Amino acid sequence: MKQKKEIKGYDESVGQVLSSYLIINCINLTVKQSINIPLITNVFTMLLGVGYFNILFHEKRYLSIVIKKLLVLELLLVVLVLISIMRYPYVGRMIIIRCLWTSLFCIPLFAMATNVTDEWKVIKKTYFATIIILICAIIRFVDYIKSGSTADYNMPMGYALLYPILVHISMTKFNKKYWLLAGLEIALVLIYGSRGPVLCFGIFLILFYLYKEKKNFKRNGVLLVLCLCIGTIILICFSNIVIAVLSSIVLKLGIQSRTINMLLNARLVVHGTRSEIWVNTWNNILAKPLLGWGVAGELSYMVSYPHQLFLEILLHFGLALGGCLCIWIVYIIISKIAKTKGCDIPILIFVCCGFIPLMLSDTYLNSPLFWILMGFCMDKRSKREKRVYL
Repeated sequence: MKQKKEIKGYDESVGQVLSSYLIINCINLTVKQSINIPLITNVFTMLLGVGYFNILFHEKRYLSIVIKKLLVLELLLVVLVLISIMRYPYVGRMIIIRCLWTSLFCIPLFAMATNVTDEWKVIKKTYFATIIILICAIIRFVDYIKSGSTADYNMPMGYALLYPILVHISMTKFNKKYWLLAGLEIALVLIYGSRGPVLCFGIFLILFYLYKEKKNFKRNGVLLVLCLCIGTIILICFSNIVIAVLSSIVLKLGIQSRTINMLLNARLVVHGTRSEIWVNTWNNILAKPLLGWGVAGELSYMVSYPHQLFLEILLHFGLALGGCLCIWIVYIIISKIAKTKGCDIPILIFVCCGFIPLMLSDTYLNSPLFWILMGFCMDKRSKREKRVYL
């Protein structure tokens, strides 16, 4: 079996590119939300793009290692985009814009991630980026306070905070002080984020607890189930009292949050218009079951996206090819986790911030963290050669 050769500085280089993406994405998001002048924000975005290309050029020595793979994937994307444009010429510009993110961030990070030998080294290079994201989130918080608003629904910032939350939670095993950062980030998500990030870091906490020591899997599992049962009983028997107390506390603090309000009113799992989008997407899949609608083909009938990874893949590539891709994605993720002795925290981080969010929102075409996860999962090393992370 072909093995990866560890190249000195390569993993850190991938981490540097990932860190650049995280910083650029968050700063761009903060500026666009703070300044409602399209000309200024567009120029600023282009300047950030120039900065990103400068970083890629700086890492050209390591990028050249996967240059063939990168060029093949970029060429494949161009072909798929051209096919979609020929099928739907009236939305050609929108298709190009949708796939531009894929070309600039997703494919380069995927190609580089396939050669990573130690995912922790990648994550460690992003610590600075996690602090920048937190600072940007605090800046937005201060802006809301100054404007007299404490109830703005900010889903993009909520998802931007998800990666720092998971990284800082994972670091609490080595230093409990990271709980301060994670706690602050979680509070910001609860106040200004959406249900998606709450669900993602909740799942991460459960997986982190269950798998951090596989030898204690049964014990941890029993304790978790017991706590869930007790909590469920309390909520069922005393739900009105619990909700009343929590509502009183939240109101006294002057906090008005969409996520908290939905949680207190037992509507956290209600999907609303998203369910309608899923039904509409499935009907369109059945309308073109063989070839699908093509990459970003949904733009021919709506301006959004399916909000569900597997439905989106089936919509783009048809039931046969799309179904195979969905099975392959699940298989390589499970295989990656199963091959690792102990708990592969880096993979859990990217599963919970790259894969699970796509079950509820966003599109795989604009999700570099999902593509990095796929790159990591292309690992060919055997179980014996895998590092033990925790």
